[in-house]
Amino acid sequence: MKDWWLQLQARERMLALTGAAGLAVLLIWSMLWLPLQRERAKLQERITVMTADVGWIQAQITTLQAVPTRPTSSAGSALSVVEDGLKQARLDANLKQLTPVGEGRVRVALEGVSFNALSDWLEQTARQHGLGAEELSARKVAPGAVDVEFVLVAGAG
Repeated sequence: MKDWWLQLQARERMLALTGAAGLAVLLIWSMLWLPLQRERAKLQERITVMTADVGWIQAQITTLQAVPTRPTSSAGSALSVVEDGLKQARLDANLKQLTPVGEGRVRVALEGVSFNALSDWLEQTARQHGLGAEELSARKVAPGAVDVEFVLVAGAG
């Protein structure tokens, strides 16, 4: 290889070096830069979708907080209202935990529940029974589905 290189004229050596440099640039571009740019575009698209989801969820929470409430009389009746309401809304299959946590307060944990169905039920429960959500935390587990935990409080709203 060394002998072959030494036998080349200066112009041929320059051409070979230029070709090797061009090939190196092309390989770096196609094997490193281009895949990184494609992944960056995908991540930006995911961020846009997630930002839209967050905005929608915040709007739903604001709507739910604006619903006027009527107080429920006691923790026992709040628990039964929640339990019955979950059954009527067919959300009881997603129920993970239902616990009274004080006078007129009930902790609810649901897994894989439809966010739309949940927000409709929360709005209806607030309007009809005066139970409003607080301490709400939700995690998206699938498109339109969340794992959620919250406390329903009599007179909150």
